[in-house]
Amino acid sequence: MNRIHQEISTRIDYIDLAKGLCILAVLWYHVLYCRLETPLDFALVSFRMPLYYFLSGLFFKIYEGMGDFARRKTNKLLIPFLFFYLLSYAAGVICDLLGFYEKGLVQDPFRWTQLFDIFVTEDLTYNAPLWFFISLFEVNLLFYGLIRLTREKTIPLILGTVGIGATGFLLMREQINIPYYLDTSMRALPFFAVGYFIRKYTDLLNPGRKDRILAFVLPALAFVVYKYAPRVPDNPFSYYGVALAGIAFIIGLAKLIGYVPIISYIGRYSLVVLGTHMFLIAPCRMVVGRLGIEGTACDVLTWLASILVSLLLIPVLIRLFPAFLAQKDLLPKREKMKESVEGS
Repeated sequence: MNRIHQEISTRIDYIDLAKGLCILAVLWYHVLYCRLETPLDFALVSFRMPLYYFLSGLFFKIYEGMGDFARRKTNKLLIPFLFFYLLSYAAGVICDLLGFYEKGLVQDPFRWTQLFDIFVTEDLTYNAPLWFFISLFEVNLLFYGLIRLTREKTIPLILGTVGIGATGFLLMREQINIPYYLDTSMRALPFFAVGYFIRKYTDLLNPGRKDRILAFVLPALAFVVYKYAPRVPDNPFSYYGVALAGIAFIIGLAKLIGYVPIISYIGRYSLVVLGTHMFLIAPCRMVVGRLGIEGTACDVLTWLASILVSLLLIPVLIRLFPAFLAQKDLLPKREKMKESVEGS
C-alpha cells in the first residue's frame, strides 16, 4: 500500500479521501435499493451527489477556449460514459445468454433494445448511475458559459448561478424533466459554483492553524445534516443548506484525517467505482444471502463485499483501458494537435 500512497502524495490527499467517502455513500444507497428508512439514510442522500459537484467545481479551469475545454471534458466524462454504457450492454447480453436473470443472479432483465434507451428515455435501467457522467459534463458547460457571459465578474456570476439553480429546483418540484438530465444539472450548478468560489477566493482548503477548530465544528455540522435532512426536497433552503452542511462536514472530516489507504485509493478512482458498482451488488447480495444472513447485516456485508471487489477491479480496468477511464487522453489536447500539424 506504500506504492499507492506515493502515487496519491502528489495529489491533495484529503480530497481523494472525501471522494472515497462520497462514493461509499453512493454504493450504500444502491445497496439499500433506494430504501430510505432512517435519518442517517436521508442524511447521506442529502449531500452524496452534491459533494461530487462541489469537488468538481474546486478544480474548474477555463483552459484555452471552448473547443479545448469541451475536448478535455469529453475525455474525462463522455468517453468514460460511453465505455461504461457499452460495457453495461455487453454485460446484459452475456447475462441473458447465460440465463442469469432467470436464475436470480442479476436483476433488471435485459432487453435487446436497451442500447437505444439513452435516446428515448432517462431510465438507464441496467446501470443507472451513469446519468452522473452526462450531468457533470453539462454542469461544466453551463458554468463555462456563465464564466464567459459574465466575464468572470463575481456578482453577475453568482446571480446567474442562483437563477439557473432556482429554475432547476422549481423544475424538480413541479416534476418537469428536461431531456438528458439538464434539469438535474441546472439544480446542481450552485454546488459546483460554491466549490469554484471557495477555491478561487479563500484559503479554506489549505492546511493551517484554523484547522484546529474542525473538531468542534464537525459535530455541529453532523447534527444539522442528521436532524434537518429533507425527506422530500420541496424547500430550497433546506435542500441547499443541508447539502452544503453535509459537504462541509465531509471536507472537514477528510481534512482532519488526511489519508486512509483504502478509502483514499477508491476516491482517486471513484468514477471507475461509479461506473461498475451496479454490476457487483446483486451477485454480492446473492452470496451473502446464501450464507443465511438477512436484514441490515446482509446490507452491510453486501456493501463491504462490493467495496472489496471494486478494489480488485480498479487496477485491472485502469491498466487495460486507461484512455477510456480518464487516465489518458483519447482525444488529443490542443497543444498536441498543434505539434502533430507542425510535424507533418
